[in-house]
Amino acid sequence: MRKILILSAAASAALGLATAASAHHAVNAQFDIDKEKSITGTMAKLDNVQPHSYWYFIVPTAAGAPEKWAIEGPSPGNLRRAGLRMKEDVQVGKPFTIFFNPSRDGSRTGYLRGVVVAGKRVNLTPDYITPPAAK
Repeated sequence: MRKILILSAAASAALGLATAASAHHAVNAQFDIDKEKSITGTMAKLDNVQPHSYWYFIVPTAAGAPEKWAIEGPSPGNLRRAGLRMKEDVQVGKPFTIFFNPSRDGSRTGYLRGVVVAGKRVNLTPDYITPPAAK
């Protein structure tokens, strides 16, 4: 009986962890992974924290009023593994062109997929290839 209780508790814990992990990584719930946008703007702030980085940009518009964008990105470790040198490549005040999946609600948010740094394209997730031109 004791073995059954222990196995049941272990199975319940494993199921709970699997459910939490899948809910956390449901990027397509908040962002439209079938659409892509790009912006060019100046980085205003970077929160390079676990489990996701947050990139904040000021983007000039044709009307002259700048827009503020908040882009969620991969974890700091994944950014480094993709080839970004955080102290050299990613600096507040620098201009960037980024590629991202836009938010489903139309807000100025998105999920970061690629970035152009020092003239080179860096793909930030393994399933994504930065397109040859901005859309």
